[in-house]
Amino acid sequence: MNSRKTVTTPMSLLALLLIANAALAQTPADDIRGRVKERQKVVVTDAQGREFRGRVVQMTDRLITLEQKRDTVDVAYSEITAIDRPKDGVGNGALIGLTVGAAVGAAVGLSGGPDQSASPFCGMGFFDDCGKSNGFAPAVAGGLVGMLLGVSVDALIHHERQIYRRGATTLRISPAVSRRMAAAMVVVSW
Repeated sequence: MNSRKTVTTPMSLLALLLIANAALAQTPADDIRGRVKERQKVVVTDAQGREFRGRVVQMTDRLITLEQKRDTVDVAYSEITAIDRPKDGVGNGALIGLTVGAAVGAAVGLSGGPDQSASPFCGMGFFDDCGKSNGFAPAVAGGLVGMLLGVSVDALIHHERQIYRRGATTLRISPAVSRRMAAAMVVVSW
């Protein structure tokens, strides 16, 4: 029975060391290529603190290529300290909500939906002919409601901005020895 314990402990230690070695063997380039996708919008920070904003168009074994407005920029993996998602404001939610709300409102107004004479806008400039709907008033109202809903929904959506951070990989091995057993705790952090 004792011989089994002496075989199990070294085998477990060997397995842990091999796993830790595989984690340590991963290069920053491998790590970045595993986290970033082509066509993804990113903000890359290099070792000098410069930020490059753009869409990933290519990832080679040495560098990442970003497409910025009219040109491209290459950043070597060895120079990258951070990669983040760009900040997402609520403007796109407002625009989508406005568009959808205005379209639904116009469709309801032109289809002869609710009685237009009951409109709170009746008699205010454009809306003098309250008996006949032109779809404009419902489109405006629908657009405003849609915009408010779009902003609200977009504000509730949160994405983790951090994609990659370069850090030092460390391996700590702490022995634990007693009269009855010998063990080691292996901690890998990156």
